[in-house]
Amino acid sequence: MIWKENRENAYCEITPAILALKEQWEKKNYIDPRLYKEYNVKRGLRDEDGRGVLTGLTRVAEIQSYNVTADGTDSEKITPADGVLYYRGIDCRELVSRTAAHDCFARVFSLPAGYGRNLDALYDVLTSLPPCRVTLAGTSCLYPLLGAYAEKLLSVFRDAARDNENIQFQEKSEFF
Repeated sequence: MIWKENRENAYCEITPAILALKEQWEKKNYIDPRLYKEYNVKRGLRDEDGRGVLTGLTRVAEIQSYNVTADGTDSEKITPADGVLYYRGIDCRELVSRTAAHDCFARVFSLPAGYGRNLDALYDVLTSLPPCRVTLAGTSCLYPLLGAYAEKLLSVFRDAARDNENIQFQEKSEFF
């Protein structure tokens, strides 16, 4: 039986041998925290003040890792936040309605004002794109927001990627 009477997993028992290995690992892999400051090494991709660390320049992705608010003086207060990654400007949490979804796509793909804001128009746009990669993250949140329209929307992206060899489409049910 996998579970013991006290509901502990028998395969994950912490034995004296495991504890000895842990101690050995800690001794061999210890890094003096002073070295981070001495060599200006960032931890967790954040500066000491909580801002995100610039690790590269790109026009296709952005990480929002902190909030900036006025603190009542002439300075700003930086508050670390859960990171949100935007890839090519698309974060599925923005797609809360059909209108919002098509507004987002119009912005991301720089579509003209005459964009039809429907699935047929979106397919036409996607099948005429030059080589690119389109990633939709957090697609699982589309279903409660858009109902049956969510699957139709995702099908348009899948079909366009099938019909336009220039598109590399990736969908992720979770956020990056």
